[in-house]
Amino acid sequence: MKKLTSLLGASVFALSAFAASAAPVNINGVTWDPSSPLSFAADTDFFTQSIINNPGDTLSGWGKIGSVNANSGFCSGCELTFEFGGFNASSVSPGVISNTNPDSLFSSTGWVINIDFQFAGGFANFWVDNTPDFDTSFASSTNGDLWLSMTPNTGFGPSLTANAWIAYDPDTGTILFDEIINGTGLAFLDATGGAAFGNFDLDSQLFGADARVTSRFGVRATPENLTMNAVTVPEPASLAILGLGLLGMGALSRRRKA
Repeated sequence: MKKLTSLLGASVFALSAFAASAAPVNINGVTWDPSSPLSFAADTDFFTQSIINNPGDTLSGWGKIGSVNANSGFCSGCELTFEFGGFNASSVSPGVISNTNPDSLFSSTGWVINIDFQFAGGFANFWVDNTPDFDTSFASSTNGDLWLSMTPNTGFGPSLTANAWIAYDPDTGTILFDEIINGTGLAFLDATGGAAFGNFDLDSQLFGADARVTSRFGVRATPENLTMNAVTVPEPASLAILGLGLLGMGALSRRRKA
């Protein structure tokens, strides 16, 4: 039993060491090092999204990943794009109105209002295209092969939360939703499919989610961007083979001892 325990401990140690020293992963042309300090940190170089005015409105958008782990050459000869949608606004809650907030200096009226948004439902898909042709259009963001599909993890309640300072007209009491000054968003996502599913399906984030996505948008966001952070692993099959091999050594050792 002592030898078996030692071998199991060695198996865990070897698996950890293998993951920590693994070579960069290449999934359909998208390359990154899962042992880097951030494991997988993707930043956009373009994204756009719809405007939400009222509860019941649906948020959607698309864009292109510009770097992974601060490496803009992560997809040599290809591009990684994305779409998201189906996020239905469950609440749109106006708050503080101000003409002294720093964001008010960027408002066409000199006034801003703070709005909290909550959403239900939604999805996100990432596409890899080996004939790069992204031109900021929706069609060019979804014309590759499915790389990763995700749905919201609702462990903290809403599928997506956002907060924004938005231009406000005090004379008419109108919120100018198409003039967002400064906004942020947060969502936790679970991997559900795609070529990279096995590398992301680790429940590594809060609430057992696989990825944490944050956004910054509005006229003061320079640039507007989405950031996705996740802990990833090398090709899962490689880890499984190594683990089975080490456990097999334990079984063989017990048989010889018997």
